[in-house]
Amino acid sequence: MLMKKLLVVLLGTTLLWSCAKPKEEEMAAPEPKAVEFADAKYIAMGQQMMKSLAEGNTDAFTNNYTDNAVYLWNNGDSIAGKQAIAAYWKDRRANVIDTITYTQDAWLAIQANDPPKHIAKGVWLFNWATFNITYSTGKPLTLAIHSVFHFDGNDKIDRAIQYLDRAAIAAAMAKK
Repeated sequence: MLMKKLLVVLLGTTLLWSCAKPKEEEMAAPEPKAVEFADAKYIAMGQQMMKSLAEGNTDAFTNNYTDNAVYLWNNGDSIAGKQAIAAYWKDRRANVIDTITYTQDAWLAIQANDPPKHIAKGVWLFNWATFNITYSTGKPLTLAIHSVFHFDGNDKIDRAIQYLDRAAIAAAMAKK
């Protein structure tokens, strides 16, 4: 009988002990991962931005850019400043590109917490899509384009990088 009482007390104590509040150091938030998924709002922002470009609304397309944003292409060309980026796309949509549609788009938003030194911390938004473009020359072009956007701490784009085939674009823009 004494053994049963001792066993009940021992089990009860163990149960209470296991339900006790953890120590503060045990409750600390886990260390952030070097890279993790970012809020889906960035994907929605990117989708709206690309929809605006396809519709020819270049003001809405560049609305989320910082004043000192840089737009780069994989061949080394770049445009610096929101006004210059807006002017480029306004001219392009008014005089070079008649229509843009895109399909098969995929989006990924990540938070880079501890990236290598050559990559900026913060939110990076990646987009892959097939673009169907009709140029003012009348020539159509279907092109896979990969775009990357970096957001500053105010949820504004300070860097955009676009990877595409410039030779295919030059051929579509060539006059007959």
